[in-house]
Amino acid sequence: MQQVISGKIKSKMIIANAGSGKTYSIVQHIKGIIEAGFQPSSILCITFTNAGRDEMQHRVQKGVPNLKSLPKIVTFHSLCKEIIDTFTHELQMPYDYTIVDSDFEMQNAIENCLLQNEEVKAFISKF
Repeated sequence: MQQVISGKIKSKMIIANAGSGKTYSIVQHIKGIIEAGFQPSSILCITFTNAGRDEMQHRVQKGVPNLKSLPKIVTFHSLCKEIIDTFTHELQMPYDYTIVDSDFEMQNAIENCLLQNEEVKAFISKF
């Protein structure tokens, strides 16, 4: 993990086992970037879970005290949602879209779409 901390690469992806020091390495890298003069608001950290995001935020606050602003630390899913929200118009999506996050919701969404189609309704009514 020392290579991660001292590396000069602007972006990093770390994949490692639990307990291997990923969060520590990332926090040390963030600390180095900030000490080099970068604004915390120009740093983006993406993690997979809310717990990972919360832990990263806590450790950055603890490891880099007295920050006026924090780096943007988000989950992959929340970043995707933020992008969709920002570009809803450009994506030609309705502003009241729904994110389906379970098999049950997916089945209901598909059924509702199918039942709005007149040809499907006519086919189903034959049975």
